[in-house]
Formats: sequence, C-alpha cells, structure tokens
Amino acid sequence: MDWWNPKLRAQIQALAAAVRADGCTMAPDFFYRECCDAHDVAYRTGRGVFGLPVSRRDADRSLRQCMRQLGHTWTGRWILPWVYWTAVRLLGGPAWKLKQPITEFRGK
Repeated sequence: MDWWNPKLRAQIQALAAAVRADGCTMAPDFFYRECCDAHDVAYRTGRGVFGLPVSRRDADRSLRQCMRQLGHTWTGRWILPWVYWTAVRLLGGPAWKLKQPITEFRGK
C-alpha cells in the first residue's frame, strides 16, 4: 500500500475522525500519525481503511509496514516499527475485543 498517497491519507483522516482515533495511543506519534490512526480504525471496527474485514494480526502487520514506509531514518524504518508492533501484539488484545461494527460509525 502506498502510505504516501494523499487520497489514502485523506481517507484515513476521515475514518479516524469518525472513530475518534488518537494516533499512537500511549506512545509518541513521531511521523506515524496516519499509521496509528489506520490501526485505530482497524481495532475499533474490525475493518481496514478500505472497509474490508481485517484480522488483528493483519492490522498489526499493516501498522508495522506503514511505519517502515513513512520512517525518515534507519531507526524509524527498522527499529521503531518492530518496537510498536511488539507492543500492540503483546498489549493490544483487550482493545481488539472492544471493536464495534463499522455501521456504527457511518454518518457521524
């Protein structure tokens, strides 16, 4: 996925506003706000930014891939994506279980 695409970023921003995404929850956003917002959308709805069902594993993988693409430094492309991925894999289970159907977020 081309995370630099302005249309994709606008779609993420619109969905993030609808689900009240908060970026990289309890961690610095750095250059990854859209990555974390897309991850929030998946965790809160069970669907990706294009509306298709997504598993928790796929949502977490997508977060890591987005961070690798948007990272500005070697650390930002290789170290931080794995740190954040590890954190969501270890700690994200309870948040995933709270997701709501996407229909609850339409039109708001």
